[in-house]
Amino acid sequence: MFTRAVTQSRLLQMKAAIAEQKCLKSNEPNYFRCGVGICFTLMLLTTCLLALLFTGIYGKDAQHRTYNNLNKGAAVGSPAGSSGGSSVGSCDGRCNDPVDSSQNCQCNSACEKYGDCCSDYSTICKAFVILNSEIIQMSEQLYSLDSNRASPSDIILNKQTLIADSQTGNKMDEASDPLYTFVNEEALFVRPTFAKLIALQDNYERKTGVPEVEDDGELLEQREFLDVVFNSPVMDALFEFLHKKGKYSLMDDFKTDVEKMWFGFYSRSSGVLDSSGFEHVFVGEIKKSKVSGLHNWVRFYMLEKKRKLNYYSYSYDEQMKDYPDVLAMQFMWDGFYKQVGSGFIGSSPEFDLAISTLCFITRPNQQCAIQVNGKSMKMQTYTWTHSYYDNGKKYVASAYVNVP
Repeated sequence: MFTRAVTQSRLLQMKAAIAEQKCLKSNEPNYFRCGVGICFTLMLLTTCLLALLFTGIYGKDAQHRTYNNLNKGAAVGSPAGSSGGSSVGSCDGRCNDPVDSSQNCQCNSACEKYGDCCSDYSTICKAFVILNSEIIQMSEQLYSLDSNRASPSDIILNKQTLIADSQTGNKMDEASDPLYTFVNEEALFVRPTFAKLIALQDNYERKTGVPEVEDDGELLEQREFLDVVFNSPVMDALFEFLHKKGKYSLMDDFKTDVEKMWFGFYSRSSGVLDSSGFEHVFVGEIKKSKVSGLHNWVRFYMLEKKRKLNYYSYSYDEQMKDYPDVLAMQFMWDGFYKQVGSGFIGSSPEFDLAISTLCFITRPNQQCAIQVNGKSMKMQTYTWTHSYYDNGKKYVASAYVNVP
């Protein structure tokens, strides 16, 4: 319809121009008629330009309205420019995400114009702005507060063979000895956060597709772990940082949200509730005959001690002058291979949870620049996007320190 209207306007314009030229070239021109012709031509040109502009705007509105009609539960009849407060859902972890038709409301800049913002869009996406420099400063502060991390005398490593990135898929055992020659368990594992972390390690079915069943005793162990972690200076500092940024009002709100994002179950396989962010990162899983996750050094050590894990080699070493160190390793877990498993070594459980949560909240699904003991590095986090909690909030899918 728009193309036909423009074509007709152009034909009229051409006819008017021809009439105008004939008028001016005649031996006895009628200047009144010529003036009318010129004015008519200018009017047609203006009309065409307005038609183009109107149609372009209308086309965009129509496209967005079509999307809104398809969007499940989108706010209907919200005035343009409103914040869409009647839309049900949350922007937590979704700020500036592309349009997602599976969500009841949106969290990008266009949602204010079309009235389909989540009710907390203004408070979360507009107010919650954190600079890279602030994350770097916060990560260094978390390190400085980690009094439970290992000292250089608490851990002795036997790294053995360094292999190239191109060799990580070869599944060659290049290490005749375990990675951990010595861990001072009497000094480290009696500390509450370590002890409670170790108590959680036997609570999970490692194979995806097998549903997780959580009994009262396991739930109690989970709560006890969170209690001691949130009683640490590390997690207290992270809350204060996020509180000042307007993310959380109360520590209890922060603790509840951390529990849900890390321990809430979702399905990685077969539609059953078989996984969580905590299980994936701190315990490890087996998916499609491969090791998935397992980025925690305490878990690695405990499996190696029980001879259930065979260390093969390493492909990267950050070479920190103190713990935590960063290592990328190859290993076999009960016959299942991990091509590259990177993680901190010697850090406390509260530091691992805090640094991962910091990056998950502030830089989800991307590289998060941090600094630990003067060393610049990056964390990588991923959100789980197939199911949600609390009206659209995202679970942790994975989090680990990235290596070059």
